Amino acid sequence: KRTEKIRYSIDSWQGYFYIHTNQDKSPDFKICRCKHQNINNWEDFIPSKKEVIIGGYDFLDDWMIRGEMSNALPKLFVRNLKSNEEEELVFADEKVWSPSVAAMQKETNTDNIYISYSSPKTNARTYVYNLKSKEKKLVKEQIVPSGHSPENYIIETLPKAIDINNQFGSYNFQVSAIAAKEFKVTRKYVLNDGLWKKEEYTAFRNFMNQINLLNNQKAVIAIINQ
Repeated sequence: KRTEKIRYSIDSWQGYFYIHTNQDKSPDFKICRCKHQNINNWEDFIPSKKEVIIGGYDFLDDWMIRGEMSNALPKLFVRNLKSNEEEELVFADEKVWSPSVAAMQKETNTDNIYISYSSPKTNARTYVYNLKSKEKKLVKEQIVPSGHSPENYIIETLPKAIDINNQFGSYNFQVSAIAAKEFKVTRKYVLNDGLWKKEEYTAFRNFMNQINLLNNQKAVIAIINQ
């Protein structure tokens, strides 16, 4: 039965239905599943987590690959469907990065995937990665014609901390330096439920525009004099 403000997407894989949903007081989503033969017996396969957004997922024959977002940083996780063991997919020695994954072929009978990442100091890189052996091979790297060396950059300027609270919601944004070349972004955004008068539309629009501007603040990374 459809319920107001409940979002979900459904998939089917190897005898199970999977649902990605925000139901049961899970505003940051969770992943549930049930067997095809028993659609009335759902279980929380990936439970909701406090201040962690449970993202989408994809399947290979032996693997489930899914995403999460916490402290404004994306993460990838890989679950072995045979052993049910799960681990974070970490393939670079950087604390602040943006990883992504893509299939290498239409068929799902493989252990190989494409993994990519970029960071404030590293250009985009793509690898072929084997989920079983954890071996990776660099196949593509973004080239900057003017030249680029990650070791030649330090963080010079960070955006100021922001804390907004009003009737429409709240927005908290902080950036802190971890090291000379690394920083951590923490962003929390809550949109309140409610019905607003038409006279309040301009204030609501200004609130949303302000958040959009804040989400596009820039950090300055300077070149070290050689």
